[in-house]
Amino acid sequence: MGKRLSDAVAKDSDVHLITDGKNIYLEDQPDRVIDVLKNAKQPMFLVCVTDQLRRFQSSTQRKPVKSEGTASAGTSKTKIG
Repeated sequence: MGKRLSDAVAKDSDVHLITDGKNIYLEDQPDRVIDVLKNAKQPMFLVCVTDQLRRFQSSTQRKPVKSEGTASAGTSKTKIG
């Protein structure tokens, strides 16, 4: 792509990861995604990285941060051996 992933994701366009198990392509232009799929000699796996990033960001924003007191209150230590 010739640019940082964070820069590509910051734009309005989508970033796609395409692989056939041997080669990996990361494309941010729809016409290039179509070209890769059109010229493939075997089945390709396509993931929209931008969608996954948005899903990850929304799930981290919904979960409250646990404080130290809350995280350690329910744990117990058992000595083994």
